[in-house]
Amino acid sequence: MLENLAQRIEHTCLKPEASSEDIRNLCREALENNFYGVCVAGAYVKTAREMLKNSAVKIVSVCGFPHGNMHPNAKRHEMLTLLEEGAHEIDIVLNWGKLKDGKVAEVEN
Repeated sequence: MLENLAQRIEHTCLKPEASSEDIRNLCREALENNFYGVCVAGAYVKTAREMLKNSAVKIVSVCGFPHGNMHPNAKRHEMLTLLEEGAHEIDIVLNWGKLKDGKVAEVEN
């Protein structure tokens, strides 16, 4: 039962002051506990990829974090870069201001 629970956990470190060593520790803990994945800032996707090679642990990253209010082309570029560097999944932060303005089509874009 605990094994099943571990496979639902995305171990996360998105604090702005996170260091490479923090990310390596995060990955070690994910491996030791057989977590589903780790969620790291884009700057650390390569570090996580190196730590998790040949494992089943997924690498998740975030695009537009934390506010989501950058230009859609910047988000697109960030997303493609994260995938290229080894992310398996990407969480994209939507632009809440545009949504509040009723510009749903722009948000979806």
